[in-house]
Amino acid sequence: MWARIKDWIVPPGPRYRIDALAFLLALVLAPLIVTAVTFPIGGFSIFTLFFGGPIYLAVGTPLLLWHLRFNPPEYGRIAMLGLRTLIVGLIFWAATMNSTDWLSVLPAISAITLIFGLAWVWVFALIYIKVAGRA
Repeated sequence: MWARIKDWIVPPGPRYRIDALAFLLALVLAPLIVTAVTFPIGGFSIFTLFFGGPIYLAVGTPLLLWHLRFNPPEYGRIAMLGLRTLIVGLIFWAATMNSTDWLSVLPAISAITLIFGLAWVWVFALIYIKVAGRA
């Protein structure tokens, strides 16, 4: 059993070098670019930057570092990591609420989280792959 857990945390196979400059540029610029592009549409994206940005950095940084260490940088893989992380995060958020009052805001929060979260991850992948020179 411990071997399976170890293989899940540290998968066997090749390790990939992470370009630190490309990673930091992509991590910081992705939410800013998405916010700048979507701000004229309704102005709501600035709130997603302030409320979702710290969570993106706190959860996304270690997950992206782990993922890029053991997987080649590909748009689809990074996007799927983001989608799975967002879904697990939404389930965790819903499970930790004490009352049923959150049911009224769950669809709105889910839609905003999925739209902007996936946009941030997709732009992260785009910048990282282009700057790291792996495109």
